[in-house]
Amino acid sequence: MRTPRLSEVRNLAPAAIIVLAATLLVVGFGVGGTRQRSLGSQASSWRGLVGGARPSVEVGQRMLVVLKAPSMAQQVAAHGGFATQQQEHNWTRAAIAAQKRLLTQLSIHGIQIRVEFSFARVLNGFSAPLDARAVALLERRSEVAGVYPVRVAYPASISSKLLGREGIALGAGSLPSVALPGYDGRGVTIALLDTGVDSAHPYLRGRILSGINVVDPDVRSGAPAVVDPADSSRVEEHGTEMAGLLVGAGGPGGISGAATGASVLPIRVAGWQRDLKGSWAVYSRTDQLIAGLERAVDPNLDGDAHDAARIALIGVAASYAAFADSPEARAILGALDLDTLVVAPAGNDGPAGPGYGSIASPGGAPAALTVGAVDLRTQAEEVPVAVRSGLQLLLDRRLPLAGAVVSEHPVALELASPRGSGPDPADFYNGHGLSLVAGRAALIRAGSDPRTAIENAVQAGARAVVVYGIDLPAGGLGLDEAVDVPVVSVPARVGELAVASLERGGHPVVSIGLPDTARNGTSAQIAPFSSHGLAFDGRVKPDVAAPGVVLATAEAGRNDDGTPRFGTVNGSSAAAAVLTGAAALLAQLRTDLSASDLKSLLAGTASPLTETSVTAQGGGLVDVGAAAATELTAEPDTLAFGNARGDGWHSLERLTLHNVSSRLFRVRIRSVGQGGLEIIAKPKHVRLKPGGSTTVALLARLRGAPPSAGSAEGAVLLLPRGSQPLRIPWAITFGKPARAALSEIALSASSFKPSDTSRWHGSTSSSGAASSGSACSPGCATSSRASWRSAGARPDRARSRREPPRAGPLPDRARRVADCRWSVHASRSPVSHQVNRPILTPFAALFPRLRSTRDHSRSARVPPPRKPLRDRPRAARPRRGHLCDRPAAGEHPAGVQEGARRLDPRDAGRRHNPGLRGLPGHPQRRARAVEGRPPLPPGRHARRGQGAGDVDDVEVRPDEHPVRRREGRRRLRPEEALARRARADDPPFHERDHQRDRPGEGHPGS
Repeated sequence: MRTPRLSEVRNLAPAAIIVLAATLLVVGFGVGGTRQRSLGSQASSWRGLVGGARPSVEVGQRMLVVLKAPSMAQQVAAHGGFATQQQEHNWTRAAIAAQKRLLTQLSIHGIQIRVEFSFARVLNGFSAPLDARAVALLERRSEVAGVYPVRVAYPASISSKLLGREGIALGAGSLPSVALPGYDGRGVTIALLDTGVDSAHPYLRGRILSGINVVDPDVRSGAPAVVDPADSSRVEEHGTEMAGLLVGAGGPGGISGAATGASVLPIRVAGWQRDLKGSWAVYSRTDQLIAGLERAVDPNLDGDAHDAARIALIGVAASYAAFADSPEARAILGALDLDTLVVAPAGNDGPAGPGYGSIASPGGAPAALTVGAVDLRTQAEEVPVAVRSGLQLLLDRRLPLAGAVVSEHPVALELASPRGSGPDPADFYNGHGLSLVAGRAALIRAGSDPRTAIENAVQAGARAVVVYGIDLPAGGLGLDEAVDVPVVSVPARVGELAVASLERGGHPVVSIGLPDTARNGTSAQIAPFSSHGLAFDGRVKPDVAAPGVVLATAEAGRNDDGTPRFGTVNGSSAAAAVLTGAAALLAQLRTDLSASDLKSLLAGTASPLTETSVTAQGGGLVDVGAAAATELTAEPDTLAFGNARGDGWHSLERLTLHNVSSRLFRVRIRSVGQGGLEIIAKPKHVRLKPGGSTTVALLARLRGAPPSAGSAEGAVLLLPRGSQPLRIPWAITFGKPARAALSEIALSASSFKPSDTSRWHGSTSSSGAASSGSACSPGCATSSRASWRSAGARPDRARSRREPPRAGPLPDRARRVADCRWSVHASRSPVSHQVNRPILTPFAALFPRLRSTRDHSRSARVPPPRKPLRDRPRAARPRRGHLCDRPAAGEHPAGVQEGARRLDPRDAGRRHNPGLRGLPGHPQRRARAVEGRPPLPPGRHARRGQGAGDVDDVEVRPDEHPVRRREGRRRLRPEEALARRARADDPPFHERDHQRDRPGEGHPGS
């Protein structure tokens, strides 16, 4: 937790706040827009070119256990965001102590847990390998909030390594497009949660702090870029690339990062680890990610978060895991409570359906600033390509140039194909070690990893590469030193015909002409590979977008001549790095802003992209200049109205507005719906004092039929007088109208008698699905149903088409009926275990205070149901030795059922004094015969008071005076248990009991 600063907001001159447009490294000749061809691409075209390889990884039985005890971040939030060092130390120790208590209690049950990571700052919990027995036990512990599986996360971008040479394509490398003149992020610390970083790279020298290693801290210290243990030619690169986008300076062609004056704290949460095949692969796990967040808010692990990093950038992502309640989402919320802004990539899985999107974790966390990738390249290059096989012309058209290298003159090369599919380098050589593609054009199938196949072909001596099976986008390979030849992709049919010609002994030929300039069809649009929302809780994700295609940066390692390596990178994590740099500039400019304020300004002041869905761009392209001049923030920065169903649907969201300026102003809230969908703000105008806050309610309501488009989207505009507006995007999907949850319900005059030995048949209809003739086995003869209306004690929160996915491994214990006014909870239990409950009618559900709370078991006019002894559970009252504790005041049991007069508290719950002639004067509270069974011999009544709280029968005394015992909520134990206790009692008590219980006149035992 950073101590809030009280400095004034700096006066911003309008001329001093601007945003630089995207700057290309190579500028080509302009071509008239009417004559320029447009080159587009699909998400599938980028497969294998973005996000790197995703090897199969087995995490074993690793689980994340989250405790209910508050973490240090939760304690800070509960105290209004202010805390001393001593308080944070105490809260951290308390969280760790709660974990130790739980582990100790589990060890008593024989479960020994080997904890791998322990969390106490952003989250209270731990990760450990757990078997099924341990998981089942933990889920039932009152101290545990949830048990979640550990997931695998991969680097969310991929690089290419060619920069600064002649003959590269237009738009093959671009710079981050964010800047504030006069500000470079100096004094801002950015925690980079990624692979190791090459801190010796000249592009980064002096701006990388001593790192933290989470992956293998016992092997090495710091966070270096580690070499593959099995192949010294491979090294961790992703962290170095992200660091170059953040703080790089002095690169070839004038390239630099977004915040050259900031400092980067590398935290190695991803690296070389074993995959499912036993090979080495670069990946991370969610427990390692949370451990990295712990170090980001407390780098020295002293329990004090006042030295937390200002911003944390996460460079890895777990695909299709946009859970809002996952452990990593809770950890990000904890980091935000400790005043650390967490920036996460949206993912590289492209668009998804209209409901839940393809957002990756932890980008689905509501507290994360999730970033999508934008393609800002205005131009690309295409080349004429012709493929011939003998006299047959297989192809003759212009195709996008997939690589960055262009030919200085037209080439005509004979095609050659590898022996296998292509990714294996040995497939490009024959049995004698001679290359099959040297001096030719390699014809290869793309497969799942086209980049590796292309690099292997070039290493085998190919002068050009022709890929089939995938449409590579223009410039998709970027700048890659391993690919210094032209690369094009042809349709799959053309490639298959050429391969068939080679198998018949033919000699197909490819001709590649000179390049020509074309307009980039995806310019100023969301990149095709960038993941779209919504998140699993219905929230708009990503929050904002930033440049993320072919960005120039540093690469780990050195070239063969000893020079530093540079290249380009694609992906949503590259976009997240650019936005993190923008956040560092804003944090330097406005030091009084909290992490939540930074998040709101960057997302709410973005520029919307035309003809782009809200679920793809969020607020739009980041505009750091507008964010610097805005005086109003809002929380949350995106809305989650959910799924609308039919006429009358409505959903309520609340916005908290905060004035971050030193002046008073008035804010107007404007919201526009679509068709029958209304977005109503209440109030529509608010007045905010300097530093003041207020809450606005936003009601989404559907009247009539939903729009035919299947979804609706827009933004709520917050218009402060004299300041920049703020946009809060929303998106609503529409489903089929919900049917009645309960139907075919009618009153009946028929009655029946429950039985423990016979079956019963019944029918009911719930949510339109009837179930008739269902049989219940003996011992399960009754079925109880209770209904709650959404306005009652148990609100119906299911508004979406299907219930939002949860991060936990097990489904909910109770199934809620979705999208209806009623929720039905059904349960069955034996008749002997039924208790009298008040009947809950729809009227009582609407007015819960008018429900009857009468307990029929205590009524003086309704006899209690008699239950056999064998069905009564154990319920022994706590006793001291052999003496029964007398009931405390206010805990007297129910009285006998004869008469209607009140109970006398002096009679221990009885309706008269049970004192009898010839017997001791103390209340007789011993167990006697039940339901006509012969009583036990007097000598067996050894424990005085045994069963006193459990008797319900008539006892006959010497004067033949009937005494009806009470029926308590607890029941007797069987006679065998009483006999065992009698034999185990001390002899002195036996003797006293024998004297007291000696047979007398009229006694049943005489």
